[in-house]
Amino acid sequence: MLRMIPRQPRRIGTSQLQQQLVAAGYPVTIRTVQRDLNGLACFFPLYCDDEKIAGWSWPKDAFIDIPGMEPHTALTFYLAERFLKQMLPSSCVAFLEPQFKQSHNYIENSTTGMLGHWPDKIQTYSRHLQLQSPTIIPEVLSHVYDSVLYTKQLEITYQKRGGENQHQYLVNPLGLVFVDQIVYLVCTFAGYQDIRHIALHRMSQAQIKEVQIQEIDGFNLQDYVATGAFGVLRSEKNIKVKLLFDSVVAIHLQETPLTSDQSWSEQSDKQVMVEANVQDTDQLRWWLLGFGDLVEVLEPEKLRIEIGVTLRNAAAVYKEIK
Repeated sequence: MLRMIPRQPRRIGTSQLQQQLVAAGYPVTIRTVQRDLNGLACFFPLYCDDEKIAGWSWPKDAFIDIPGMEPHTALTFYLAERFLKQMLPSSCVAFLEPQFKQSHNYIENSTTGMLGHWPDKIQTYSRHLQLQSPTIIPEVLSHVYDSVLYTKQLEITYQKRGGENQHQYLVNPLGLVFVDQIVYLVCTFAGYQDIRHIALHRMSQAQIKEVQIQEIDGFNLQDYVATGAFGVLRSEKNIKVKLLFDSVVAIHLQETPLTSDQSWSEQSDKQVMVEANVQDTDQLRWWLLGFGDLVEVLEPEKLRIEIGVTLRNAAAVYKEIK
């Protein structure tokens, strides 16, 4: 409970503390929380304001130490802050700030020097073209994350892609999905059962409601993503593709296969035949077109014609080049 109390100027009420404790597996009542807070305030520098709804906080310079933080623990917190912070709700980030701070101090003051160099030896890189992340209003991000964390309904002001007007909706948050630089809220609209996903950067306002979400029986976020919901499906059924690759570019498919059932066979003309059952998506087409003349789609015939027409039209755009 002490770790859940934020630093000034932030504050937390006893009812919110009680909800967080219950969510963490401690079935306590508000009265128990109030009693324990008053008792702990005799031993710790806890501050309770005089507002109508009392809020608790730590002084800005207060710090709860983590006894005996070891090198690997410090490194884990350091890397979690660096690479995972954007995926954490603000309440979790605030809760972990002391650990983040101590991990920085531990690593920067490492007596051996080896641990201190480790953050400089870790980096992430994507082979995809890196677009700039859209701007998400911080208050919107915080409320959306908290609504998912506490399974509360969310009222949003949202502008559809390409739309001119904003509209208000009441939604039931089911989870968050990060697709490259875009964060999506997977949800249902109040009164409906169909699952939707909406981009956070298109929200101008968001407000948590004190109403539990309407659950969807059997819903699983991982299964939802696996259906291709974020892949712009052309059809519900998978298709079997037969692709003839230049052997040089095909190497990466041997190391990182398209699917678990992928087959691979070298041809006599320094080409490689790859066969796999894949989802019929726009992403598949973008991926194939990215190889240009280094891949030939043999099957299915419909996809072969589609890719061929696209490449022919693209060549027509550059017809002045000899």
